[in-house]
Amino acid sequence: LSLRFFDSRAQGELMSRLTNDMDAINQVLTNYATQLFTGILTLAGILVIIFVLSPWLAVGSMVAFPLMTGLVGIVGRKTRSVFRSYQARLGFTIAFPRDIRPPSGISWTFFQYTRPLLVKNSR
Repeated sequence: LSLRFFDSRAQGELMSRLTNDMDAINQVLTNYATQLFTGILTLAGILVIIFVLSPWLAVGSMVAFPLMTGLVGIVGRKTRSVFRSYQARLGFTIAFPRDIRPPSGISWTFFQYTRPLLVKNSR
Protein backbone atom coordinates (compact mmCIF):
# COMPACT_ATOMS: atom_id res chain seq x y z
CA LEU A 1 0.00 0.00 0.00
CA SER A 2 1.12 3.52 -0.65
CA LEU A 3 2.09 5.98 2.08
CA ARG A 4 -0.89 8.14 1.09
CA PHE A 5 -3.19 5.35 2.31
CA PHE A 6 -1.62 5.42 5.79
CA ASP A 7 -1.46 9.22 5.92
CA SER A 8 -5.14 9.64 5.06
CA ARG A 9 -6.36 7.31 7.81
CA ALA A 10 -6.12 7.56 11.56
CA GLN A 11 -3.86 5.09 13.34
CA GLY A 12 -6.68 3.90 15.57
CA GLU A 13 -8.91 3.24 12.56
CA LEU A 14 -6.25 1.10 10.90
CA MET A 15 -5.61 -0.85 14.10
CA SER A 16 -9.33 -1.34 14.68
CA ARG A 17 -9.94 -2.57 11.15
CA LEU A 18 -6.97 -4.93 11.32
CA THR A 19 -8.11 -6.35 14.66
CA ASN A 20 -11.71 -6.77 13.53
CA ASP A 21 -10.67 -8.39 10.25
CA MET A 22 -8.36 -10.83 12.02
CA ASP A 23 -11.17 -11.75 14.42
CA ALA A 24 -13.54 -12.30 11.50
CA ILE A 25 -11.01 -14.53 9.71
CA ASN A 26 -10.43 -16.48 12.92
CA GLN A 27 -14.18 -17.04 13.31
CA VAL A 28 -14.52 -18.21 9.72
CA LEU A 29 -11.66 -20.66 10.02
CA THR A 30 -12.72 -22.09 13.37
CA ASN A 31 -16.52 -22.02 13.31
CA TYR A 32 -17.77 -21.84 9.75
CA ALA A 33 -15.29 -24.26 8.18
CA THR A 34 -16.39 -27.06 10.52
CA GLN A 35 -20.04 -26.15 10.02
CA LEU A 36 -19.57 -26.24 6.24
CA PHE A 37 -17.96 -29.68 6.40
CA THR A 38 -20.73 -30.99 8.68
CA GLY A 39 -23.40 -29.47 6.44
CA ILE A 40 -21.96 -31.09 3.29
CA LEU A 41 -21.82 -34.50 4.96
CA THR A 42 -25.38 -34.11 6.24
CA LEU A 43 -26.66 -33.07 2.81
CA ALA A 44 -24.94 -36.03 1.12
CA GLY A 45 -26.43 -38.44 3.67
CA ILE A 46 -29.92 -36.99 3.25
CA LEU A 47 -29.67 -37.23 -0.55
CA VAL A 48 -28.64 -40.88 -0.40
CA ILE A 49 -31.48 -41.74 1.97
CA ILE A 50 -34.07 -39.80 -0.06
CA PHE A 51 -33.03 -41.48 -3.33
CA VAL A 52 -33.24 -44.90 -1.68
CA LEU A 53 -36.66 -44.25 -0.09
CA SER A 54 -38.42 -42.27 -2.84
CA PRO A 55 -36.77 -41.27 -6.14
CA TRP A 56 -39.73 -39.02 -7.09
CA LEU A 57 -39.42 -37.08 -3.86
CA ALA A 58 -35.69 -36.73 -4.51
CA VAL A 59 -36.30 -35.30 -7.99
CA GLY A 60 -38.85 -32.85 -6.57
CA SER A 61 -36.33 -31.73 -3.98
CA MET A 62 -33.72 -31.20 -6.66
CA VAL A 63 -36.07 -28.78 -8.44
CA ALA A 64 -36.36 -26.62 -5.30
CA PHE A 65 -32.61 -26.65 -4.64
CA PRO A 66 -31.64 -23.99 -7.27
CA LEU A 67 -34.35 -21.68 -5.89
CA MET A 68 -32.96 -22.00 -2.37
CA THR A 69 -29.41 -21.44 -3.64
CA GLY A 70 -30.50 -18.23 -5.39
CA LEU A 71 -32.22 -16.99 -2.24
CA VAL A 72 -29.09 -17.65 -0.18
CA GLY A 73 -27.02 -15.70 -2.74
CA ILE A 74 -29.35 -12.69 -2.54
CA VAL A 75 -29.31 -12.67 1.26
CA GLY A 76 -25.51 -13.08 1.23
CA ARG A 77 -25.02 -10.04 -1.00
CA LYS A 78 -27.26 -7.87 1.18
CA THR A 79 -25.56 -9.10 4.34
CA ARG A 80 -22.12 -8.35 2.89
CA SER A 81 -22.99 -4.72 2.19
CA VAL A 82 -24.48 -4.25 5.66
CA PHE A 83 -21.42 -5.89 7.25
CA ARG A 84 -19.06 -3.55 5.37
CA SER A 85 -20.92 -0.45 6.54
CA TYR A 86 -20.97 -1.85 10.09
CA GLN A 87 -17.19 -2.42 9.99
CA ALA A 88 -16.63 1.14 8.74
CA ARG A 89 -18.74 2.62 11.56
CA LEU A 90 -17.09 0.38 14.14
CA GLY A 91 -13.63 1.39 12.90
CA PHE A 92 -14.46 5.08 13.27
CA THR A 93 -16.03 4.56 16.70
CA ILE A 94 -12.99 2.73 18.04
CA ALA A 95 -10.47 4.96 16.25
CA PHE A 96 -11.76 8.19 17.78
CA PRO A 97 -10.68 7.48 21.41
CA ARG A 98 -7.36 5.95 20.30
CA ASP A 99 -6.35 9.00 18.28
CA ILE A 100 -7.02 11.54 21.02
CA ARG A 101 -5.52 9.73 23.96
CA PRO A 102 -4.01 11.79 26.77
CA PRO A 103 -0.31 11.95 27.64
CA SER A 104 1.03 8.96 29.55
CA GLY A 105 0.47 8.97 33.31
CA ILE A 106 -2.83 10.81 33.06
CA SER A 107 -6.17 9.05 32.96
CA TRP A 108 -8.84 10.50 30.73
CA THR A 109 -12.48 10.14 31.70
CA PHE A 110 -15.46 11.84 30.11
CA PHE A 111 -13.22 14.21 28.12
CA GLN A 112 -11.55 15.61 31.26
CA TYR A 113 -7.97 15.15 32.37
CA THR A 114 -7.49 13.94 35.92
CA ARG A 115 -4.41 13.20 37.97
CA PRO A 116 -3.61 9.55 38.62
CA LEU A 117 -4.33 8.25 42.11
CA LEU A 118 -1.38 7.11 44.17
CA VAL A 119 -2.00 3.81 45.92
CA LYS A 120 0.41 2.54 48.56
CA ASN A 121 1.25 -1.13 48.68
CA SER A 122 0.08 -2.73 51.90
CA ARG A 123 2.82 -5.20 52.80
